[in-house]
Amino acid sequence: MAAASLDARRDSAELDVKSRTSISGIVVSAVVAAVTSQEILGVGHALTPAAWPARLRLASLPLYVGLGTVSGITALLFKRMTAVALTLTLTLTLTLTSSSG
Repeated sequence: MAAASLDARRDSAELDVKSRTSISGIVVSAVVAAVTSQEILGVGHALTPAAWPARLRLASLPLYVGLGTVSGITALLFKRMTAVALTLTLTLTLTLTSSSG
């Protein structure tokens, strides 16, 4: 029991060190990219946002709500289908393992 707890702590510590290394690499690359793009493109925006009238923004709100709903349903279906595929794979693996043994 103590060995399992020790292994879990060691794995957690390794993950913590790896995640810190990854995050520092991401921060360094983001800073380098920001400085490089500012030097090449200047201080202005790389992509300027289009000016939308307020009426058009309010009229498109139901479209964004619908898009968010469709995205949420798609994510839920993806999650459920992933769980079904995992269960099916495990069942099939156990069946093949037990029949060959």
